[in-house]
Amino acid sequence: MIIRSLGVKGFRGYQEYRHFEFGMINEIEGGNRRGKSSIMEAISFGLAGVDKYGKERCADRLMNDKGNEMVISIELESDGKIYEIERHVTRMKSKMDTRIYINRLQGSQDQIDQIIGNKRRFLISFLPQFLLTMSDKEMETEFVSLIPLPRDKDVYAELEEENSDSIEVLKGVPLIDPRVFISKESEELKQLKEELIRLEGKEEEIREALSAEIPDEIPVDMTEINGLKEAIKAIEGLKPVPTNISDLQNKRQSLLGEYKALQSGLVFEEDHFITCENCGHEINLNAEQAKKNEEITKKMVDIQAEGKKIASEIESIQTADQKAADEFKSANDASLAELRAELKQLESNLEVTQKHNLEVKVLHENRKKAKGRQNSVRDDKTRIAQAIEKAEARIKAAKAFNIKRCEMQMEDVQKHLNRASIRLFEVVRSTGEIKPAFKAEFDGKPIRVLSTSEEMLCFLEFSKLFRTFSKADFPVFIDWAESIEEIPEQHTQTFIARMIPFTELEVKEGVVNA
Repeated sequence: MIIRSLGVKGFRGYQEYRHFEFGMINEIEGGNRRGKSSIMEAISFGLAGVDKYGKERCADRLMNDKGNEMVISIELESDGKIYEIERHVTRMKSKMDTRIYINRLQGSQDQIDQIIGNKRRFLISFLPQFLLTMSDKEMETEFVSLIPLPRDKDVYAELEEENSDSIEVLKGVPLIDPRVFISKESEELKQLKEELIRLEGKEEEIREALSAEIPDEIPVDMTEINGLKEAIKAIEGLKPVPTNISDLQNKRQSLLGEYKALQSGLVFEEDHFITCENCGHEINLNAEQAKKNEEITKKMVDIQAEGKKIASEIESIQTADQKAADEFKSANDASLAELRAELKQLESNLEVTQKHNLEVKVLHENRKKAKGRQNSVRDDKTRIAQAIEKAEARIKAAKAFNIKRCEMQMEDVQKHLNRASIRLFEVVRSTGEIKPAFKAEFDGKPIRVLSTSEEMLCFLEFSKLFRTFSKADFPVFIDWAESIEEIPEQHTQTFIARMIPFTELEVKEGVVNA
């Protein structure tokens, strides 16, 4: 990319139209406030719409205070094509109106960006103030993405000379991104260590099971218990059995039913008499029913008497049974209570013994299982320990690979620098891991504390480095060139602004360090 000419009007100190022609090396000389830096700023504003610090919305500040219109016209060559880019700015009542023209046709900033490549990259290469006022984070964003990684085979070649063990460990390992690989392996290593801890706990349980003291089983003798049960059974066998009075009860119930049936056949009505027509005697019409009632009543009396007799017999039998039961209870209850209490105590002791013997059995079974699992757990521990060792070796080797690759990447950067330096990463000593830690310096000093000449030399080194890695031929503007004894060759279109006291502005072609 080559800027062939610049036309300015109404821009900063250029109230009237001025036109400048440029070559590959351009010397811009003049006294203070003659417009040297304004040429740089006019180019950045015309192509990117920003001031010398890369700030947008700057048109109002850049416009000449004696006018309301500003025009920047730039003719540039890019990829063998010529473009005429114009930026017109008019101050309105409430805003600044900006119009862009490309080859006399209305265009946009996006179209200019397509011509010049990348606006921010152009500004980084061209504007000293823009680059030097960037934060480390901003510089990291722009630079790191451009710096190529060394080829894996080159990293392996250097690593083999210093750490051949790492090369052996990494054989067959897909190390596309070492950081991702290390993170993944570290997570797996954590899981392996947790599994090892679990197995160690299991092994401790096995040791305890194998070393646990197992008491002897207590013999169980049921003779005394069975003897007591037989004695209780024998005594209870002597208990009198109540007499079976069901026949008597059934007979009594049958008599009761018969009694009620007879009772229902009794009929009692008032006497009803009629007079015989032949003899004149009175005839009782209810005499026949009265006779029946008399017969029924007699039978009922007989049934009642028989029922009382059966009830008396039942009562006599029940009294005798109760007397026999009371006599048995009086004679045997104390003995039975004593025998049952003794049986209960023996059965309670038996339960304790059986529980003890069950626990002994479980302990024996646990010991048997522990013996069977002991070798399996030991094998698993050995396998996990070996896996941990291999994972740690892979992580260590991957860290060594990553460190070496970063070192080579920084060496590749540093060979393009002289007094300036860039640090891309730092090694965490406690873990051996690499973490991004971008820092730009000049002669070991932060950029913010440099003198004017140091700032320009630092800018030239970083600008050249940026162009090298971005493979772009953006122009470069060297401001305050009078502060630099010797200007490094830039191998691109160069603008060199020098302050010559008490002289008018002059732009001419020249050579570096003329």
